Amino acid sequence: MRLPEARSKADHVVTGVVTAVHASETADYRNFVVEIKVEQVEKGAGFKPGDTFRATCYQRKEGAADRGPDDAGHKLVPKVGQRVKAYVKADGEAIYPDWIDILKPAR
Repeated sequence: MRLPEARSKADHVVTGVVTAVHASETADYRNFVVEIKVEQVEKGAGFKPGDTFRATCYQRKEGAADRGPDDAGHKLVPKVGQRVKAYVKADGEAIYPDWIDILKPAR
């Protein structure tokens, strides 16, 4: 059973546009690497505007063995082209389960 994590525990908080979403699968889960072109760094070191930031997340596949609501995976996987604000731990894993906000496009 995986417990929810507070966004305040994120080591990195970045805003930017999703440039790629890479997926792989296991028997029960879809795993994702989300690439974000950084516009702004709110928290964390090592990234600046223009850099590519990578975060990992996952979702349980429909029909996979139900291990309870806390094992369903991350609530949302963004799409390429969406502008987002992401909350991520130092190892690149997205805060669980609510790690990302979809934002309005920049003007």
